Amino acid sequence: MSTRHTNLEARVIAEGQELRSSERTMSVEHSRKKPGPKPRPIAERYWPKVDKVNGPVHPKLGKCWIWTGGTTEAGYGKIWGEDGRLDMAHRVSYKLEHGWDAIKPGYEVDHLCKTRLCQRPKHLESVTKEENLDRRDDW
Repeated sequence: MSTRHTNLEARVIAEGQELRSSERTMSVEHSRKKPGPKPRPIAERYWPKVDKVNGPVHPKLGKCWIWTGGTTEAGYGKIWGEDGRLDMAHRVSYKLEHGWDAIKPGYEVDHLCKTRLCQRPKHLESVTKEENLDRRDDW
């Protein structure tokens, strides 16, 4: 028999109480991961949330592709990655275009057009954090 316990079981054991059978059944059921459908690939979930038609036009770079999905408080697009972690949408765009290892550790993806919701790969560049901060001052 396993010595691992759910939170409810651990609390009851610590308090020296008896665990009712209904609580035991409920706690065991809640501790199991239920099988479900495999998440769709990120590209299938990502591209339908990008508007390539109605974005602002940068004078040198051309039209921005605007993220229409969820956003952070800072105004950047966000999407759940295939690994179950939240990722910034513009970083996903950059990775889809340049490969999943294209952003080196310690690097960030800068918007050359200065539009936080822009997803167009040619408007994005992988730079050091310091360079990104310096460019931010140029706004």
